[in-house]
Amino acid sequence: MEWEDGARLFSVVPTERTIGNGHKLKHRKFHLNIRKSFFHFYCEGGQTLDEVAQKDSGTALEQREAPEYLQYIDDIILWGNTAEEVFEKGKKIVQILLKAGFAIKQSKVKGPAQEIQFSGIKWQDGHRQIPMDVINKITAMSPPTSKKETQAFLGIVGFWRMHIPNHNLIISSLYQVTWKKNDFKWGPEQQQAFEQIKREIVHAVALGPVQAGQDV
Repeated sequence: MEWEDGARLFSVVPTERTIGNGHKLKHRKFHLNIRKSFFHFYCEGGQTLDEVAQKDSGTALEQREAPEYLQYIDDIILWGNTAEEVFEKGKKIVQILLKAGFAIKQSKVKGPAQEIQFSGIKWQDGHRQIPMDVINKITAMSPPTSKKETQAFLGIVGFWRMHIPNHNLIISSLYQVTWKKNDFKWGPEQQQAFEQIKREIVHAVALGPVQAGQDV
């Protein structure tokens, strides 16, 4: 593949892993670009797969000294200043995950493309562009009524982990209701956290454009 200086190019690599209970983790979207590279896991098929994916992939990368990256819920993002740097970082990440039991389906690699979009957020030229309709949908969301709905909400707000002070502390009570050993119980503490994290998201957007990597 030839890289054009200044271009924004992305590739997509789906991966898959089977965990102990027989569920399969389906991981998609490995994005390479000249200055920014994005590694996005998307997990489905079980109530706690997001937590498993985050723990398994995060642990594997930490133990094997992966290149600098950011991870929130099922998303892993890495970046670089040149095509070669990004490619080498991405290759190392893939190698680590292969050794940890993740399979890369090369036949389903997609790309390159000039931009990517997931969770309603468009990534282009090293910036995340957040449409206001996405923010409006988040602020209009009703309180979850089940563990599954709570996990879905946490997956959405996980995008803001690096832009909201004390993000993990704010949503800790929401994670508690998703634990397998706990029955779903939505009380005043969860409602307060639910409303607060939505307010913090609106505030983060009001501060201006969100950038990735070292520009944050």
